[in-house]
Order: sequence, then C-alpha cells, then structure tokens
Amino acid sequence: MFDHRILGGQVYQEGEFTKTNVYINGEKIALISPEELPAKQSTDANGLLVAPGMIDSHVHISLTGTGGNLSCDDYRSGSIAAAYGGVTTFIDFLGEASTVKEMQDFARAKSEIAQEALIDYAWHASAKDLKDSAADMADQAVAQGTPSIKLYTTYKPSGIYSSPETVEAMIKRSAQGDVRIIIHAEDDELINHENKDARSLPLNRPPECEIEEVRKIAEWTRQHQGNSYIVHVNCGETIEMLKREYGDILQKNIYLESAPQYFVFDESVYDSDDFYRYTITPPLRSLEQRESLRENWREISVFATDHCPFTLEAKKSAQGNLALMPMGMGGMEYLFPLMHS
Repeated sequence: MFDHRILGGQVYQEGEFTKTNVYINGEKIALISPEELPAKQSTDANGLLVAPGMIDSHVHISLTGTGGNLSCDDYRSGSIAAAYGGVTTFIDFLGEASTVKEMQDFARAKSEIAQEALIDYAWHASAKDLKDSAADMADQAVAQGTPSIKLYTTYKPSGIYSSPETVEAMIKRSAQGDVRIIIHAEDDELINHENKDARSLPLNRPPECEIEEVRKIAEWTRQHQGNSYIVHVNCGETIEMLKREYGDILQKNIYLESAPQYFVFDESVYDSDDFYRYTITPPLRSLEQRESLRENWREISVFATDHCPFTLEAKKSAQGNLALMPMGMGGMEYLFPLMHS
C-alpha cells in the first residue's frame, strides 16, 4: 500500500500532460500508473494539472542591498512563499569570495541561517576578482557541493566585480566539465554610473551592456570549450546575436536563463508614479525587446526569478535615488503561474 495517491489528474511527464495517477511513498514518487491502487491517503485531481515541484535556481535570501537594506525575507518566509507558488526547491547564492578560505567561510555562514527552510534548497558559489587561482576556487566549489560559481561583470563600487581576466580564467577552468560558470553579464564600461535617477535605469544600462558582454563571454566559451550560464537575459537582441554568431555553442556550451519580469513588464513602468517597485538590474526593456525575448523563448534553458524582495517602504524612501535604492523584486511565488502560459 502506498502512503498517498493523486487520482485522475492531467500528469506532466515526458513533455506532455496525460490523465493518470501518481503514487507516493514518503517524499518520493513511487509510481505513475493509470491503474487505481490502494493508498493510505487519497487526493482527487480530476480536472487539475499535476506537475513536479518547480525549482527556482536563482534566488537571493537575506541579502544586504544598496543603502544597507536587508531583503525582506529569510529562509522560513521565503520558502513559505515559494511553496504557495509550487516551488519546492530554490538555489541561493553564497557570498562573493576571492579565496578558498572565504568560500568556505561563506558556506558555513549560510548553513546557519538556512536551517529555517521548509522546502529543499541548495547553493551556488560566488566569486570576485581572485586572489587564489581559478583552479583552486573551482576545486573548492566542487568539493563543498556547490559546483556552479557566479561572477559579476559589473558592480565595481560594491566590491563584487570580476575583471575580464578572472571571467576568462574561470571559463577556461570550466572546460574540465565539473563546474559551471554563472555570469551576471553587463559591460560595466558601457553603464552610466553618474545618473542616479531611478527612472533612467534603462538609459543608464542600455541593451548594449548585455549584448556586448555576452558576446565576449561567448567568445571565451567557444575558445576554451567552457561551460557558461548567462543569468536574467532581458534582451531579445542578445539571443538573436547568439543564434547568428554562436549558434554552434548555444545550449551546448553556453546556456541562457531569464526571469518572468522580463516577459511580463516593459520599460514603460518607469514612467509610472510607483516606478520604484520595478527598480531591478538589469532593468526592464522596451516593448520591442520584450516581444523578441518572447519569440526566442525556446533558446532559453531555464526560467528563474532572481528573487530579491525589499519592502515598498525601503524602495519608496530612496526617493528615486539609485545611490540609495535597494535593487530587486520578489518572484518565487509567481514563477510557475506566470510562465506556464
């Protein structure tokens, strides 16, 4: 006898929904079968879709943002929101390390606050300009069970920037196949850091910031046969460039992630009275870029949220000043409802 059964739902398997039953023992799916078998508990799913729990592979929990603002959820409240949206696993990020010891210390610190989680979780490692070698950093990430390392090609003032030399060295190391390099790709030299008006986010960080940085990353990835993963792709033009110039490595050596906000909103929200709600980096794009992104959705391997919520009070009190504005928005609860259709 099984612990639980879900009867008569449209069950997602092998790329399609079919009417069948799901049988569960403990926390594991034990059997999917159209046959009706006995179980201790039963759920009638007739007329409902039955899908596996979602994995949100890009979240920031308890992150300190601009102006010293702490994001407004922790492992407990964040996992509750996730569960309500059908997300049963999320992947957070360790702090940005330049040495093996720092990476170890960040993992220990994160393990202390993660005990309150009510769903499954994992971590990506993160790095910045390296003091230890790329090989040693990658080896440590693999050894501690975080075989994906995030780099930022922007945010120089905050001290988490990775230079072109660091990025290329990490991509070169990834060719061994045991580690993946995750990259927040914006060309820092093309960003207008002087304009602090939050309404100008799309002008300060134009599409070229992403397109040109992704082009460099793709070139290094091809040259070294590396394993790269570009997060929160927000410009359809970026994907068009990759298809045209790097189609031989797209979804083979270089993978793309995007987020619901770039499919739902566009930059016109920065003209609204509550523009501060949408202060994120990279920013929302033009309607044309959004439509191109939608048209190219099949080139995107992963949809994740970049979940990083701050209170409306914290955002509003920044008064549109990017020097004080905590950047980010919540999203875990809405990943599946927004992207399913």
